[in-house]
Amino acid sequence: RFLVHLFRTFDRFLVHLFRTFKSFLVHLFRTFDRFLVHLFRTFQRFLVYLLRSFHRFLVYLLRSFHRLLVHLFRRLNRFLIHLLRTLGRFLPTRFPRTLR
Repeated sequence: RFLVHLFRTFDRFLVHLFRTFKSFLVHLFRTFDRFLVHLFRTFQRFLVYLLRSFHRFLVYLLRSFHRLLVHLFRRLNRFLIHLLRTLGRFLPTRFPRTLR
């Protein structure tokens, strides 16, 4: 009788121990899972921030380059108009047949 009692008590103790250990493991894994989710969300936000910053930088570069090209082509256009007007004064009003 005493051995049966001892065995049952030990059995209950083991069941209690394993349930406690199981709930502890579940808690541990849930906590770790939350931590991983937090980590990846933070990393994702950081990547989004990096990409947006890089995009803004590219937009800035392209706009600056576009402004530069517009400026240069306007200057070139003015120079060509000036050149043609200047040359037009020295060219005859009617070209010979070979140049037509």
